[in-house]
Amino acid sequence: MPNTRQGMVIAAIVLLHVGFFYALQAGLMRSASRFVQEEVFARLILPDPPAEAPPPPPPPPKVVEPPPPPPPPRETVKAVEAPPAPTAISLPETPPEPPPPSPAPPPVVVAPAPPTPAPPPVVQAPPAPPSPQPVVRSIGDAGIEYTRAPAVTYPPISLRLREMGDLLLRVLVNEQGKVERAEVQKSSGYPRLDNAAREAALRAAFKPYMDGGRAVPVWVVVPFSFKFDS
Repeated sequence: MPNTRQGMVIAAIVLLHVGFFYALQAGLMRSASRFVQEEVFARLILPDPPAEAPPPPPPPPKVVEPPPPPPPPRETVKAVEAPPAPTAISLPETPPEPPPPSPAPPPVVVAPAPPTPAPPPVVQAPPAPPSPQPVVRSIGDAGIEYTRAPAVTYPPISLRLREMGDLLLRVLVNEQGKVERAEVQKSSGYPRLDNAAREAALRAAFKPYMDGGRAVPVWVVVPFSFKFDS
């Protein structure tokens, strides 16, 4: 009896499992058929495509109105000019008779004027005598003395290039003993040395040169020498 009851329990369990699987399979099949039906139904109720609209009718042709006829030409009426009015001609009045001529006055006798005396001749003053030209003297001559001797500065570039030479200047000294002008009479061969000597001579001063008891300008020949100490 115990074995029979145990077998019945096992058989009941097996039946329950079989029924469960059957029910499960039947439910899945029903869901699948329902899904297929819904999909087919959705495809069958698609909306129809819209119908094409008919093309618009062509526009009516334009009616061209003929241009209006030109107006008739107007007649031109020329104005008739009136004849000019006659010009009145006035006759000149008869001039009155001239009065009798009056007697002519006696002639006026004009005495001749006395002759104008001639102006005295203009006596031109004699031209002033030309100013005496300055005499030329040299340093060491009588009357030529320095009050401030020229201080010569050797140009630095000439020192570096070892430029040297002798030159002579003609210096114009006025009545006060000041140097007015300095000219190169004999060049050293180097413009830098000549310019240095001219600048030194323009700064120099001399005692006024006396001639006949009065100071006169004078040209003075001034020598310069640029040399290196051996």
